[in-house]
Amino acid sequence: MRKIIYQRKKQLILFLIATLVLFCNQLYAEHKLPVSAGADVEARIASDTSIIHRKLIKSMKKILIDPATLTINITEFSKEETIKGHLKRVEVFTSNGSVDNLILNTADIDFEDVWLDTRKLLEKEEIDPVKMNNINM
Repeated sequence: MRKIIYQRKKQLILFLIATLVLFCNQLYAEHKLPVSAGADVEARIASDTSIIHRKLIKSMKKILIDPATLTINITEFSKEETIKGHLKRVEVFTSNGSVDNLILNTADIDFEDVWLDTRKLLEKEEIDPVKMNNINM
């Protein structure tokens, strides 16, 4: 029983680390400030703000393999802020997926006050946070 609990804790910790790396790879780069992704990217988002949600799902599926569930909830400050890549909250809920051949049971992570590089998200389906204030697990 202890071995199973240890393995599950290890799997959860590895998933959380992978997710944190995904969202925080440049979190501490003080010189990097939120900048415009360009008029073309902002126009695409303005015409359909749900594209951010769809691209976040696709990006997460590149990291998390075959999840039984993967839900991402986005809370906006406003449409104008969303067009710039600034989100009030991004919540990630997943179960029974794998990261680096490790099976995860459940993981819930909440990112607050997030600035995303929307050009990378839309063009490369990569999650690159430019700035973020809080992470809750």
